[in-house]
Amino acid sequence: MPALQVRLLGRLEILYKEWPLPLPATRKAQVLLAYLILHREQPQNRERLSELFWGDRPDEKARRSLATAVWHISHFLPDEGYILSNSNQVQFNPMASLALDVDKFESLVSCTDISDLHTGLELYRGEFLAGSYEDWIIHERYRLENLYLDGLARLMSAYEASSEYEPALETALRLLNHDTLREEAHRTAMRVYCRLGKRNAALEQYQRCQQIVQQELNTEPMLETNQLYHAILGGQITPAESIQVEQPHLETHVAQHQSGSSPLDLSTLPPFVGRETEMAALDSTWKQTMKNRGWLALIVGEAGVGKTRLAEEFTKCLRWKGVPVLWGRCYEFERILPYQPIAEALRSFSPDLMQVKPDVEKIDFLQELFKLVPELAASYPETALRSETPVELEQARLFKGVSQFLFEIAQHSGLLIVIEDLQWAAESTLELLHYLVRNLVTSPILILGTVRTEELGRNHPLIALQAQLKREGLLHDQHLERLSSMDIESIISKMSGQSEVVLPFAQHLYLETEGNPFFLMETIKALFDDQSITIKDGVWVGDYNQISANKLPLPTTLNDAVRNRIQQLDETTQEVVSVASVIGREFDFDLLKDAWGGKEEQTLKALDILLRRRLVEEGSGSVSRDYSFTHHKIQEVIYINIPNRRRSQIHARIGNILEQTVLKQSYENSGELAFHFYQSRQLNKEYHLKAIHYLLRAGDQARMMYAQKEAIEYYNQALELLKKQGDYEHMAQVNMKLGVTYHNAFEYDQSHKVFEEGFRLWQKVSQFDHPPLPLAPHPLRTNWPAISSIDPAFGMDFAGAIGWQLFSGLVAFNSDLEVMPEAAKKWQLYSGGREYIFHLRNDLRWSDGKPLTAYDFEFSGKRMLAPETDSPMANLLYDIKGARSYHLGETSDPDRVGLRAVDAATLCVELDKPASYFLQLLVNFLAVPRQCIDAFHEKWTDTKCIVTSGPFKLECWEKTDCMQLVTNPNYHGQRNGNIQQVTLNLRPDPRVNVEKYGSGELDVLDLRFYPVAVYEKAIRQFTNEYFSFPAASLSFIGFNTTRSPFQDERLRKAFAMAIDKEMLAGVIQRGSVFPAKGGFIPPGLPGHLPRIGLPYDPERAKELLAQMGYPLGRGFPEVEALTPLHLSDPINEYLTGQWGEILGVTVTWQTVSPGLHLILDSKPADIFLSYWHADYPDPDDFLGASQILRWTGWRDETYLRLLEETKSIVDQSQRIEVFNQADRLLMDTAAIVPISYNRQHFLLKPWVKRYPTSALFSWFWKDVVIEPH
Repeated sequence: MPALQVRLLGRLEILYKEWPLPLPATRKAQVLLAYLILHREQPQNRERLSELFWGDRPDEKARRSLATAVWHISHFLPDEGYILSNSNQVQFNPMASLALDVDKFESLVSCTDISDLHTGLELYRGEFLAGSYEDWIIHERYRLENLYLDGLARLMSAYEASSEYEPALETALRLLNHDTLREEAHRTAMRVYCRLGKRNAALEQYQRCQQIVQQELNTEPMLETNQLYHAILGGQITPAESIQVEQPHLETHVAQHQSGSSPLDLSTLPPFVGRETEMAALDSTWKQTMKNRGWLALIVGEAGVGKTRLAEEFTKCLRWKGVPVLWGRCYEFERILPYQPIAEALRSFSPDLMQVKPDVEKIDFLQELFKLVPELAASYPETALRSETPVELEQARLFKGVSQFLFEIAQHSGLLIVIEDLQWAAESTLELLHYLVRNLVTSPILILGTVRTEELGRNHPLIALQAQLKREGLLHDQHLERLSSMDIESIISKMSGQSEVVLPFAQHLYLETEGNPFFLMETIKALFDDQSITIKDGVWVGDYNQISANKLPLPTTLNDAVRNRIQQLDETTQEVVSVASVIGREFDFDLLKDAWGGKEEQTLKALDILLRRRLVEEGSGSVSRDYSFTHHKIQEVIYINIPNRRRSQIHARIGNILEQTVLKQSYENSGELAFHFYQSRQLNKEYHLKAIHYLLRAGDQARMMYAQKEAIEYYNQALELLKKQGDYEHMAQVNMKLGVTYHNAFEYDQSHKVFEEGFRLWQKVSQFDHPPLPLAPHPLRTNWPAISSIDPAFGMDFAGAIGWQLFSGLVAFNSDLEVMPEAAKKWQLYSGGREYIFHLRNDLRWSDGKPLTAYDFEFSGKRMLAPETDSPMANLLYDIKGARSYHLGETSDPDRVGLRAVDAATLCVELDKPASYFLQLLVNFLAVPRQCIDAFHEKWTDTKCIVTSGPFKLECWEKTDCMQLVTNPNYHGQRNGNIQQVTLNLRPDPRVNVEKYGSGELDVLDLRFYPVAVYEKAIRQFTNEYFSFPAASLSFIGFNTTRSPFQDERLRKAFAMAIDKEMLAGVIQRGSVFPAKGGFIPPGLPGHLPRIGLPYDPERAKELLAQMGYPLGRGFPEVEALTPLHLSDPINEYLTGQWGEILGVTVTWQTVSPGLHLILDSKPADIFLSYWHADYPDPDDFLGASQILRWTGWRDETYLRLLEETKSIVDQSQRIEVFNQADRLLMDTAAIVPISYNRQHFLLKPWVKRYPTSALFSWFWKDVVIEPH
């Protein structure tokens, strides 16, 4: 007999020399072994095996999983020679001495000899690899089952033909046990019953057949069956001989010997009992869900009570019905990320498993979804390629994108989303969950969450969410109780393979564990670990009386149960599992091996033990890591029992490994790195600093995703550590971040407190001496567009940038677009955010030495608002009480404007309504010198007249040649750079400037101002010095809607639909910009809406033009068109070409640069090409503060009402939604047509070591550092 016997029919069994072998430690290793044995004649390619068994995991993880599984197989088999492997292939040795039940079964069931056929059928112990459901297994299972059923049918016929009626009847009933619709088996049973003298049994068999066929097929039995029935009724079939036998029943052939199972057996789960009521409740909720009624259902209970098992069993039922299921999990410490469990659930989505794929074209914010879950983009490559720009996540858009995506998934079969451990959900996750439940209330979507009751404090945000959803009728929750004594008896009876004999033992276990299922199973596993109980011949063997009499000590608490099991492990395995618990609930093999410091073989051996003891299990799917603890409580108990210093050391080692590998540049994993270094912070200063670094990165990431609560938590942790090391400068910076975060969350009181602390720290920092940088060897030299005015009241766009250099505001942006104090040393908020009191520094001076006071700010603001000034920037101050009325001439009294100097050092600003963006907007409000304006009037900005207060003074300004700025010694603010002078080259010739850059005469070359041909050539020439990133700006076409012909919306739409924006951006502008297929708010700012712009539709454009009475352009009047670009610029030529070719109209451009906005204010053109660059990072800057209404003359009462609404909404998501409505309205009416979203393109010389930039601004010149060269 072969040494190795393998049984694949039924559950996997392997015997060596008649002794059963313990199977490989993981289920995947077991089915891989079965596959290799079944296909042992051919070597198997590793790549193919990785795809076949771990196709749902990333390639690298799949290869690692295969290698680990091969190791488990090799070490399980008694001889290494059974597995042949190299780097490319794996094969089970075809020459090995092996008896495989499948081979013998297939051989014997094809025989005609009754004895051989019977022997072959007896080998069929059950379905092929019972309990496993991989595709290849199911295919093979069906094939072998068909062979088995065919063999039974042939054996049945052979027995009947040879008049062996009793075995024929038994075989017929066996066949019906597998397939109740086999009518030939029913007929055989009917005939055989008659031959055996059991006519009534034959008639009953027909009745069973008739009932089954009616229930399953809604029809009657076949003609042959009915004929046989009538023949029996007519007495045409007589007994063969006078034999009395007991009637076999179907049930007697269904019942088999009850087999016990080990709690350590991977292939079996404990019996699922005692949850009938809860399953029925979930089923009822699901039925309501499928009537387009969305819910949140919560399973609430203590740790270990079986919440996850209930969710798994319910999920299993729905999956069999074809319902897609998404699964995510919250983590207590190690992986706290905004929206993390929702992202994890979305990553588990597989379009390949969908009968009908979701229509992603219906999803407005697919790109935001891809930013949250980049893996989804691979499933929709065409859509992903249409991404307009990589933008920062914005909460309202993200929430809507997730909601729409889930809605599309659910349309065919409904959708179940399971989120485990909601007690650890971050507030951003609960906000998203609340949004989804409310917005998917009419969709067939059920969100099922599990909650540990002992983790919920009185103020836990989940408590408030539950209460609110209950009030709204959107919550079903059920408290999961412990199992009853009868439930425990049922579990033990079924698992042990016994009944009466184990009942006292079961009662004892119930009393000890009080019905907690996890505690129960851990106790039983401990008894198996120390072999107090074993399994033999399918039943448990143990001295139950001794155990029940407390002669064998049992753990008294759940923690004790886990701790006792860990203590039974050898020292090495205990060390490995301790390191794993520090990594977290889930962990990867390579990280575990490196963090533990052992060799691969030692790590695999330890994992093998942990897998066999069911302390850990394999990971699965694209989201999870290689392994996870089978229950969070196991990880928790191990973790808390590690000595503190040892635990800190492990955290530090893990953090260092993560930092050196793939996580080093990943913001997504900043929270994980922060967690490990925070836990090891007390070991030394290095880890303390790393904890601060990653806490701030994690806070920035959360803030970018509008997860304000998480950002606040991370920043506060960083502040705690900065305070311990006395780093006041960084503490001040973090307080500024924290203050703005509170401010953006409309928590004004807290924002006020944090800002106060920040101001105090800035004052403390200013008292310290900072070692100066060596002076730059020469001025910062860069190109700049022509400047029409440096008066802050008129200095729009790039001209306004010069105002920043020359004049001070109350506050300023740093390069991270964080609001920092400038002239104001601190400020206070009152009246719910409607009143600001700014306290000015006492060292403010103009460049002529005179004091800069609050009266200067009052004068500057009211001058900008004065109607006679006619400032295009005045609307930036419209949030101030009375500002709009004063500017529009509705009131002539400037004292009614809410801008008042209380004294020389105090400025009071009153708003009409709270505005979360006001501090950011205020960056553009600069003080101008009243003494100069009163003395020199319109000439006050001349070089000989001007005085300044900013970081620079105006040294020279030759209008068409250059401008020179020099440092202002009276500037009060902080400088982080070393330049003393800035030289701006104002000459417009791009080729000359590129040559100057090449020769080293320019340090920075801004390519945004240049034609595409020059831009492309410069990039090719200076590839290593090229930098590009998005800019918060866009180019657009505007129409004069106050006069014919563009008063009519149809004509504007015709011109818009004749523009192929993708051609314009990708071909004409050579990819230097992105096509503006969305709204007026550009990517990179909150509120951007993709794909709401009018599409390129030439035929529709022609139809609209014809409706206006201008078919093919005939009779269309001449129109005026203004552009800031050169007449021969490809953009101008492309637009006139499109309008001419598609519409048949002629448009002639006139170049106006600089000062296009001044022309538009005084004499609007029919068409104009312009751009808008963000002044502050808020939708209001584009939809509210921009000049589109003035320049186009467009007026819509609904649009104005929506903008007014945004000023009184304190919820950021709702406010963004209202802006979205306004943007859609603006796009639908085509008063303006965005054509491109812009990017910033720079060439920087290597000696420019620091050149701060942001999406809004790139002129932080006081912080530029140039090294000697």
